[in-house]
Amino acid sequence: MPHLLPYGRFSRSLLLMAVALLGMGQNGWGQWGHVAGKVLLDGEIPVLPPKVEPGSSSAKLCGQNEIPDYTFKVDPKTHGISDVFILIRQRPAKIHPDLEPIPRRPQKSPPKPTEKEPTQAALAERTLAETEKSDEPQGLVVNVKGCQFFPYTMIVRIGQPVRITSSDVVLHHIRPFYILNYGWGAMLAGPEDYSDVPQSSLKKPEPLPTLVTCDVYSHMESWWYVSDHPYHAITDAQGGFRIDNLPVGEHTLTIWHSRTGYIIKSLTVKIQNDTTTTLEPIKVPVARFDKKPKS
Repeated sequence: MPHLLPYGRFSRSLLLMAVALLGMGQNGWGQWGHVAGKVLLDGEIPVLPPKVEPGSSSAKLCGQNEIPDYTFKVDPKTHGISDVFILIRQRPAKIHPDLEPIPRRPQKSPPKPTEKEPTQAALAERTLAETEKSDEPQGLVVNVKGCQFFPYTMIVRIGQPVRITSSDVVLHHIRPFYILNYGWGAMLAGPEDYSDVPQSSLKKPEPLPTLVTCDVYSHMESWWYVSDHPYHAITDAQGGFRIDNLPVGEHTLTIWHSRTGYIIKSLTVKIQNDTTTTLEPIKVPVARFDKKPKS
C-alpha cells in the first residue's frame, strides 16, 4: 500500500536515530563516573623539627611558643598523608553540567544600618555582605593566624574570588610564585585586615601547585593550584580523595605533594559510567619526605 512507504521511512529514521544515540552513549556522551583512592606513608612516621624554634623572636612575635612543621601531616592510625594534590592537568573535553559553572554564593540579607562609626571588622563584613550575592562566584578565604596559612593547600578555579584575611597583630606581606600568571602583593597590617587577590592574576591554569609565602616571615607557606576545571582533589586527614562526575573514558592523574614534588607524574585511570573506580592505595616511601624538593 502506498501509505506504508512514508511510515517505513519514518520508522527507519527513528531506528537510525536510536542507534546513533546508543553510539553516543558508548562514546561517553552524557556519561559520568567517579574515582577514589588513598595516599599512604610506607614506613614509620618521622618526627620533624619545628619550622620555628621554641623561644625564638619570630615565634614570640607570632604569639607562639614554637611553630611546628605543618607541611607533612600523617594520620597515626591509617598512615594517610594529607594535603596531597590529585590533579588532572589536562582539561577534559566535557565538564559535568553541575560542575561547569563556578559555585555561586548564597543570597544573604544586607547588613543592618548602625548609628555608630563602623569598625574595620564591620567594614570588612559589610564588604563581604555586599559581594555575597547569588549571581557572583563563591569565594575562597585564606586566614593567616599565628604566622601560618589556613588552609595550607587549596584549589582555585579561574574566576573564583580569593580573599586573604589576618588574625595576627604583626605585619604580613603575602605574595605568590606563579609560573604563568601575574604576581601580586598583599599587605596585611594587623588583625581584621584583609586583601582580595586581583582577578587579573588568575587568568591561566598553572602547570603545578604554586607556592604562596610571606616576605616578612619566610617560614610561612601555602600551596595553591590554579585550574580552569573542577576535576581535582586534595587528600583529607586520612589520606583519602575522591573526584566525582568525570566523563567516561581515560584520564591521567598527577599525584603531587609540596615536600616531594611528583609522587606519581602520570597515572592513567579508566572511568566507567555510574561507577566509582577505586584505586589501589598509593604507598609513598618515607624516604621521599626526608627533605623538600628543590623545585
